[in-house]
Amino acid sequence: MTPKYDVYCFGVLLFEVLYMVKPMKTQRQGIINPKLREQMDRQSLTFLTKIIDKCLNEHPVQRPTMDQVVKELEGVFELQWKHENHEHSTAADKDEVTSSYLLKLERLKIPLSEIKEATNGFDEAHFVAGGGFGLVYKGELDL
Repeated sequence: MTPKYDVYCFGVLLFEVLYMVKPMKTQRQGIINPKLREQMDRQSLTFLTKIIDKCLNEHPVQRPTMDQVVKELEGVFELQWKHENHEHSTAADKDEVTSSYLLKLERLKIPLSEIKEATNGFDEAHFVAGGGFGLVYKGELDL
């Protein structure tokens, strides 16, 4: 296991979230999750798919580092944030928008108890892979 393998695994995770299917070598395209499509800016989606493609590159040396992936994802989030809030222009509005955005991010936090439940206590049957960033388990949450 190497950091480049971790990047690949992260790309698989992003792919599954975006397309709701596992990526296959023969086909790396799918129908974007309709809920994400209606929430995300078209340009943000385009950049996100490019990040996924880089992570899933067949040649590990051509994959980005996790630091590069994080920086590119931050750019996508910034672009999405600007798209969602383009009509707000005053400082007071920006503070309100920032607060609203932070509340949205807060909803993405998943309590450890729910993660343990979804992975059956990190049972070996839910183990996916391991690498420089730790062990990866798969589970399903009711959102």
